[in-house]
Amino acid sequence: MHGGSIMEKIPIVIVSYNRKDMLKKCLKSIRSNTNDRYYELVLVDNGSDLETTKYIKKQKFNFDIHSVIRLPENEGFARGYNAGLKAIKDREFMIILNNDTEPAPGWLDFMKLVLFESMRPPRWSFKEIQTGLVLPYTNFCCNPGIVVEDAGVRTKTMRIEGNVPAVCWGITKECYFKVCEIIEKLDGGYNFFHNDFNYGWAEDILTSEIISRLGFDKYAAGGSFIYHHGSATQNILHVTENYRRDNMQKLGKCFKKLDDIIV
Repeated sequence: MHGGSIMEKIPIVIVSYNRKDMLKKCLKSIRSNTNDRYYELVLVDNGSDLETTKYIKKQKFNFDIHSVIRLPENEGFARGYNAGLKAIKDREFMIILNNDTEPAPGWLDFMKLVLFESMRPPRWSFKEIQTGLVLPYTNFCCNPGIVVEDAGVRTKTMRIEGNVPAVCWGITKECYFKVCEIIEKLDGGYNFFHNDFNYGWAEDILTSEIISRLGFDKYAAGGSFIYHHGSATQNILHVTENYRRDNMQKLGKCFKKLDDIIV
């Protein structure tokens, strides 16, 4: 059971590779639609071009910045988010957010409510609920359980079945450290995402699968919504089908190893 307070600030990790335009929209939406008492930003510059790097550097003077991390070259989704998460790993809750998203009003308030309420066992039950992830609903995602039209946000909080891509994840401290232990056993380093998936594609599905196998629950927070432009960084990297196929093969091998690690 966590010991966090609903009043403490939740760190939001955003990784950016180029696409200053997307990041600018994302930060504007966060600052316009989020109570500044409840969040702080961790920005990871993943080896971006000069224009984007200058923009990110300027952000460190803003009131809501926890830290700005600069990676000398594009190290991919996994390594980028691992770097950001390690900067705030001792926090009770942390959020990772894609830079091609635009959160709607109240998105974090609803996620915070679920993060705390879902970890309280019902009065009639002695079972402690283990919450691993809390997600907003979105318009673009491969898991239909959290997809809605942006004009029709669901007000009901629902437990999510199956794996979900890391468009926006609210992660509990317990979940973070347990996953890191498993990823280390998979030879991916002591990280939340396996480092060997390079630029991205399937490493979030591996982490999502580990979370499920460890017995953590995933919830979609009623009332919370983010607009997702979808695969913005993947598109500028020109990720090939061969690359995707290689990562899916890595994913399959990791799934097989999990059968022996988590029993």
